[in-house]
Amino acid sequence: MTMQDLDWNALKIFGKVVETGNFSHAANAFGISQPTISRAIEGLEEKLGYQLFTRTSKGLVVSDAAKELAQYTRAMGINCETFTRVASAMGNEIKGTIRISASEIVGIYILPDLLKKIGEKYSGLDFEIIASDEIADLTEREADIAIRMASPAQNALLAQKIGEIEIGAFANPEYLKTHDTPKNIDDLAQHNMVFYDVLSPFLIPFSQEFPIISKAHFKYRAASPAVQLSLVLKGAGVGFCQAGIANYYGLKRILKDEINIKIPAYIAMHENLKNQKRYITIFRELANELRDYINGIIPQTDNAQ
Repeated sequence: MTMQDLDWNALKIFGKVVETGNFSHAANAFGISQPTISRAIEGLEEKLGYQLFTRTSKGLVVSDAAKELAQYTRAMGINCETFTRVASAMGNEIKGTIRISASEIVGIYILPDLLKKIGEKYSGLDFEIIASDEIADLTEREADIAIRMASPAQNALLAQKIGEIEIGAFANPEYLKTHDTPKNIDDLAQHNMVFYDVLSPFLIPFSQEFPIISKAHFKYRAASPAVQLSLVLKGAGVGFCQAGIANYYGLKRILKDEINIKIPAYIAMHENLKNQKRYITIFRELANELRDYINGIIPQTDNAQ
């Protein structure tokens, strides 16, 4: 069997069936009928010479072979999307799609306002946001531009340090109406604390600098920083977050002199993109907007308390 024997559309359908675990869901994703999905899978199985899925009364069972092959169709899909983005950016027009990777907190609480402003300026652009604390591989073009809280270690990247983000301890003023404001670090042990459920290697230096973390009772624990911040915003307890976000939402800072952490922030993209107007323009726009955010120049809307 050669590449010419395979139908690219059938491979896309196969990947979606593995992802969704259901012929109907795959059909809905592509806007086609379920019989079309079934015929594509049957044709692919015939060419391969073995079965990829088993239909049972409890649903579709994905074979081990299908699970292994699916990783390659995912890679093909990423490469196809990258080809489309790069090809459309070869001209000097600022239009097309830009994929931006950022941490969960930055992607949810900071990027939307910045991209809204940039998007209004460049109406021909579309944006894809990858909000995850997993670092996207820019060399493999998993993202076009990345915002990171650590110095990029990969080669062949154009990177700029945009400043240092200040982290502190904060609480909703409503919470502090029924709980005494901590006067020192040890007082935090008497509060409803919000923190991570597991101390990752990234957090170990933080816990070493503030031993109270190992003593405090964390009433609310979550792996997601966004969930932690949501708990603090709702007045559940005291947590740690970026000063810029906390100020925006009217949170009250606690023990500023004792808990004042600075985390370097960087923006990066593959150096091969620097000569393509679309990418370098948005790279610079984002860098400037993020510097304004870090320096406290943030727009106030009705969402701020």
